[in-house]
Amino acid sequence: MNDPASRSWRLYLLLVLVMFIWALNFIATKVALKEIPGALLSGFRLTLAAIFLIPVYRWAKKKDGKTWDFADGWRMALLGSIGIAANQVFFILGLSRTTVSHAAFIFGLVPLAVLLLASAMGHEAIRPQKIGGIMLALCGVATLQLRASTSGPGPSSAGDLMIIASALTFACYIVFGKGMVTAHGPFIPTTFAFFSGAVTLLPMTLYLASGFDFTKVSVTAWLGVLYMAMFSSVVASLLYYYVLGKLPASRVSSFSYLQPLMATTLGVTILGEPVSAALVGGGALILGGVFLTERS
Repeated sequence: MNDPASRSWRLYLLLVLVMFIWALNFIATKVALKEIPGALLSGFRLTLAAIFLIPVYRWAKKKDGKTWDFADGWRMALLGSIGIAANQVFFILGLSRTTVSHAAFIFGLVPLAVLLLASAMGHEAIRPQKIGGIMLALCGVATLQLRASTSGPGPSSAGDLMIIASALTFACYIVFGKGMVTAHGPFIPTTFAFFSGAVTLLPMTLYLASGFDFTKVSVTAWLGVLYMAMFSSVVASLLYYYVLGKLPASRVSSFSYLQPLMATTLGVTILGEPVSAALVGGGALILGGVFLTERS
């Protein structure tokens, strides 16, 4: 049972588990949003995640023995304020105005946004095949809007735009934080990012919390917040980077296509979200565009 093939399958199963945890995060957020305002939920999520990441930071620092100076700390904090705080506010507010399926497929555009930013900085060239993939994915987003509305329940254009903004800010975090991850490993910059993101949102969090009736929040909603902070931010990240250290990055990234499919399935089965031709067609175009861009 310790042969290479057996170990590989265990790593693949861990990757599937990671994608499921991240897919279920969409559902947990939707559940929490029923009782907690989006802006306040953003602050709660980042604050708890920062607390949970502190032991991870101490473990990583002791294990790797890497140090950082004031300049590095300042850059990591700035990345967190922009790439994590803004990302979470856009993500949660956007999810409160659209469906899980729309949000999951649109957030799958992150690799394309990373490519465009890296190209703008001169780090990577965009070949014609990649342009074709980007255009295909954008056609998918446009197709999703065929079922979006300006008001009422279900997917909305405003919510989808916020999810696009969330994907863009997270892409900025990835591109501009690459040097920090290379120098310090993944967990020290991540802890800095969540901590600084929580501090950035702290005034808003305290203000909103002062006028909020916490007695009306159910145990189910609090479990949703706990899941968002602990499992999505800490447990899944630990598993993901563990597998990334054992398998080629290209093979690991290929599993990312499971996340929107899982999230959509969970949204349909748990939340009763509808399945439309626009959703199926738009989702297929987005995944196809991302696949074509990454493989060309």
